[in-house]
Amino acid sequence: MKAELFYKLGKYEKSISELKLENCSFNERAVAIAANYVKLKEFDKAKSYVDSIGKGLYIYDYAFANYNESIGNRNEAYKIYSEIKKDKTIKHYAYYKLAVNRFEELEKSNPKLLNEIYFPTENPSFDIADSDNENITKIFNLMEKLPENQDWAGTEILESPQENDKNYYWVRVKTTENKEFNYYIYQETFEIKFFDPKKSKLMS
Repeated sequence: MKAELFYKLGKYEKSISELKLENCSFNERAVAIAANYVKLKEFDKAKSYVDSIGKGLYIYDYAFANYNESIGNRNEAYKIYSEIKKDKTIKHYAYYKLAVNRFEELEKSNPKLLNEIYFPTENPSFDIADSDNENITKIFNLMEKLPENQDWAGTEILESPQENDKNYYWVRVKTTENKEFNYYIYQETFEIKFFDPKKSKLMS
């Protein structure tokens, strides 16, 4: 929390020193240090910390896009935000929504470019991701109780409303006899429909 306070007060060197002492995740520390170096206009150092996160992690893409905006590379930032926007599997992360906001800003004819990398907050009221645990738990319980699934061996969520922009979960159940049953379970009502993926047909 001290590092974040120093950052907000413009005491970037102190924020960096504090971050190197704080017990937080490596990736979030790297992003936060990079954010400070951008404010200090030490862009090479900022990029080295962003690069240290490693490609493939959601936070890397968002931070790298922020970095490109900060150095005036609008086109590269727009390209990265566009790729984030297309990836529905990370839609539940808070960074996804922030990236979409930046994408929309950069689509304007005269956008206001960022001059910072997002500093990950330690505020406990900030959720890094929308939790879907309650619904998932309910679905798993429903699947185990269905008569067709009495030889239940496992349940897999193939799609969720967070990913498919629809109002259902696509759920697959496997039995101990290696049979598979597919279901659509609707988010609001938890109505269950059988789904035949080969025929792409729903049955109540």
